[in-house]
Amino acid sequence: MDPEYKEDWEGTKERLKAWWRGEFFGRCGMDVTAPRKNPLPGKPLPPSPVTIEERFLDYESPAAWSENYLGRTYYGGESVPSAGIGIAGAACIPALLGCRVDYGGLTSWFHPMLTNPERIGAEDLRLDPEHRNYRYVVRTLENSARKLKGKAIVTVGPMLGCGDTLSALRGAEQVLLDCAERPEQVFAAEKHLNKIWMEFFDVCFNIVRDCNDGGSTNWLNVWAPGKYYNLQNDLSYNVSAGMFREIYLPILKEQTEYLDYSLYHLDGFRAFRHLDALLDLPRLHAIQFFPGEKQPGPLHFMDLLKKIQAAGKAVYLHLKPEEVEYALKNLSARLLFIQTSTPTEDEARELLRNAEKCSVNR
Repeated sequence: MDPEYKEDWEGTKERLKAWWRGEFFGRCGMDVTAPRKNPLPGKPLPPSPVTIEERFLDYESPAAWSENYLGRTYYGGESVPSAGIGIAGAACIPALLGCRVDYGGLTSWFHPMLTNPERIGAEDLRLDPEHRNYRYVVRTLENSARKLKGKAIVTVGPMLGCGDTLSALRGAEQVLLDCAERPEQVFAAEKHLNKIWMEFFDVCFNIVRDCNDGGSTNWLNVWAPGKYYNLQNDLSYNVSAGMFREIYLPILKEQTEYLDYSLYHLDGFRAFRHLDALLDLPRLHAIQFFPGEKQPGPLHFMDLLKKIQAAGKAVYLHLKPEEVEYALKNLSARLLFIQTSTPTEDEARELLRNAEKCSVNR
């Protein structure tokens, strides 16, 4: 990778490989970003498409906008310059399967399409390479992989996944009723949708693999030297521990066995009831621990963070710069990855130096 975009990319890759292996390389893993002290000169940006129809025909702007942003950002530690597909929700499996979507700026809203209350019917769904979203994602990834090689890692997804895909296709409330009244249909639907998820992941990964030095990243922005995704099931916030183990844990196990590297997005304090089940997944490498909006920060749950590490899994945390030292004094740096940002590049570099001094392999 061009050192103008990322210093010591070869060293960064080796440190990340060590982190994924659970090895201590001198400090915790850190994704620290800041505005660059000396931004790269930006190229003229293309005009922004006005309508959503125009955006779905514009395969080149995402790469141009990403390159402009990358040149203004300092990527410290194990942070990697990355580029997305441009339209939030465009690569999500429900959209690819025909779900009507209201596209917003940073998020999107899905309108349920599997509305028969007695029969889920997900097994009837198939990917269509001629679907607008499918064409857009493939062509945008192809363009970005070509234009940004040596400058950025092109992301795979976000695609949703276990639990959340069916929730978008059918509606969360209906899926929760299904879990209680027809769990065997939910499990069959999840098995089928997971095959579709893996099929489309292969399509995307094969496009960006060479650009990404044989690896991948996604919206949590950790590079891994192979197939990597941060798994999730936000629906599990409203699912009992027993139901989670019965219906969803086997699907997550399939995903971890398909992927080379996996990290689970544990979102919301009520989802913490599923932590023991997640720790039983032998091929799950790490857990992103996020208590949710308007909740105490992750360091408030230090006993659970230590429990994750004691099980041999790494912890991924979003922290403020002033919280980093406390985290390092209480957790093993070997199984820790911290994402943060600072107002200036100098502060980011200083934070990395201090983190190395505080990092201990406990």
